[in-house]
Amino acid sequence: MDETMGICDETDFDTEGIYTKTRKGCHKGSDNPVPALDSSDNYNFSHERRGVAIIIVNHNFSGQRSRDGSQQDFRRLQELFTSLDFEIRTFRDVTRNELLQLIHNVSREDHSDCDCLVVAISSHGNSRMEATQSGYQIEDTISTRDGQVETRLIMEKFRDRNCPSLIGKPKLFFIQACRGSRLDDGMELPVLQPVRLATEDLPPTLGNLHLRDALDACLIEEEEKNGQGPQEERRPQRVPTDVRREPCFVNVVSPAPQRVPTDVRREACFVNVASPAPQRIRSEVQREPCFVNVASPAPCYLDFLVMYATPPGYFAFRRENQGSWFITCLYNVLSRNRGDKSLVRQLTSVTGLMIRDMVSVNTEKPHQDSKKQTPVLYSMLTKDIYLVPKADKTSARRSC
Repeated sequence: MDETMGICDETDFDTEGIYTKTRKGCHKGSDNPVPALDSSDNYNFSHERRGVAIIIVNHNFSGQRSRDGSQQDFRRLQELFTSLDFEIRTFRDVTRNELLQLIHNVSREDHSDCDCLVVAISSHGNSRMEATQSGYQIEDTISTRDGQVETRLIMEKFRDRNCPSLIGKPKLFFIQACRGSRLDDGMELPVLQPVRLATEDLPPTLGNLHLRDALDACLIEEEEKNGQGPQEERRPQRVPTDVRREPCFVNVVSPAPQRVPTDVRREACFVNVASPAPQRIRSEVQREPCFVNVASPAPCYLDFLVMYATPPGYFAFRRENQGSWFITCLYNVLSRNRGDKSLVRQLTSVTGLMIRDMVSVNTEKPHQDSKKQTPVLYSMLTKDIYLVPKADKTSARRSC
């Protein structure tokens, strides 16, 4: 390799998660701010500052129920990221414009002397179908005090081209919010050793009357009044198409290959939706709609790690007197961080803790009782992260 050149590859995604470009061989000392990638296995966490941690917790909403237990989420997130040496920026009950503005402001700051960035959000959430030029996709949304914000818009603010001072540094997102209206019944599995509860103050029996789990979803009260409460299985999303014997184009991006059946005149039509290119679904129809179950694209860009409380299409639970399951488990695992385990390994423990210890309790609404929840981790990190305490900078430099 030429000594005047540095390896500087960046594969980026457009707003729908599709590969768009790759840049290589940026000259050192040029005006391009993209730094050369080093060959170490760990991200450089020896900067002067750990970085900014944006904590957004919404409790009150216009036209929606308040989120009892969100105060515990706020306290845990603040304590957790303070203990991990982050500079805390806290926001509560923000409007849509306030949320977008504060994210924009942080993205315009100089993070050159920071290790990474954290954005942690606890709020109501949902998903909705959006029409695009090439078809339809499902958008995850975060509820604000006066509306909703697409999760994608928050993450896009910290892409390399929008936040140059964080190029090559981890951007970590933790999102506690519902992503749909399905419930998980779970499965019974043998336990080979005693299970430690996710919160030490929980009683040994989960069936006590003072425990009650709620859903971090939008407009649940109105749906339940109309007899449209959450279901274990919902009908597939309906995608309107021109049905005059013309092909149906649907742009779907999924993290893993899957087969999507469409019921057309009692014959199954399957399409593999793992490809980043738009898929063509041909079906001979006679003025009948085409049903396609579309997975959320879950934006995740280079050096991004995104952990959701729940999979696409599912509710996320919150214990009304103790806080959300996801934030509770995240706190209990990462608060024991000593810098000797990688972040991804610790987040895997968060998932294991939740699926073992947490089960919903709601005697007032039996359809929400005895349900489970599994977090989802998306990662485009290129190296390991070790949150070595800032007081031990010698160890931090040695690991880089």
